[in-house]
Amino acid sequence: MAKVLPAPIVTGEFADATPYREDAASLRSLLRETGYLFFRGLLPARNLLEVRREILERCGAAGWLEPGIDPLVGRVRKGVGPFAESLHPEYDRLYDDLQRLESFHALPHHPNLLNLLQDLFGEEVLLHPRHIARLIFPMYEQETTPPHQDYVHIKGTKETLTIWIPLGDCPSELGGLAILSGSHRLGLLPTVETHGAGRTGVEIGESEREWVSSEFELGDVVMFNSHTVHAGLANKTENLLRLSIDVRAQPASRPVHAWSLLPHMGRVTWDAIYSDWKSDRFKRYWEKLNLDIERGGGSNY
Repeated sequence: MAKVLPAPIVTGEFADATPYREDAASLRSLLRETGYLFFRGLLPARNLLEVRREILERCGAAGWLEPGIDPLVGRVRKGVGPFAESLHPEYDRLYDDLQRLESFHALPHHPNLLNLLQDLFGEEVLLHPRHIARLIFPMYEQETTPPHQDYVHIKGTKETLTIWIPLGDCPSELGGLAILSGSHRLGLLPTVETHGAGRTGVEIGESEREWVSSEFELGDVVMFNSHTVHAGLANKTENLLRLSIDVRAQPASRPVHAWSLLPHMGRVTWDAIYSDWKSDRFKRYWEKLNLDIERGGGSNY
């Protein structure tokens, strides 16, 4: 039976790594200490808003949003939620449509992010092509992502980072992401079946480590180690969607699991995703690298 894990109690703010963007040694030291790096204004608003609008226009066309209001606002139509009868059968179809968006897959290749990662890793970067869109509905706290570690889903190298990119301002009432600072040093923890994205969590119990978070403005980014314990924060607004993207990146010389090179959820192929793209620039880019690919098992998270 799925277990309900307690929501994190946030008592601190993210340490701001922005002043060290050009200082790879300091970034590595901070990442070793805290298990995460938080940057203000790393990505341009224009690129983020392009992806946000394309996602929300499709949500609007599916009847999820309040009619007569700019889709960019992301205001959910009354009665629509992840388990409403009017929505549940349509969610997978819409999500697969989002996976076809060229802007969605191009965004993580922005040089502001790639150059930082290359300096941080000290070598060529592998961006996992399996990018994940998160659409978090209001007032569904039971489905908020529980405390967990990403490594059990990603496998490959523990040096893999998850990059969490909100597609809009993210004040406290909209929720966001919380991180248990320094928890990557606990190693890989036992998992339990639970509710929320991934359906897998970890029980922390009493800990001297501090849950930290911050309000995000458009362009802010947080990245964290695959052993770092983190959790979603509930969207407590009355009618606003929270949109974000999960991106995974690692040193290209380290092992990567084959599952991380497939489209998220596995219902559409890369050929289907690429069918309407205007450019070939980001198609199958990982196949040009000499990767050490692990096989066996896998996760859709």
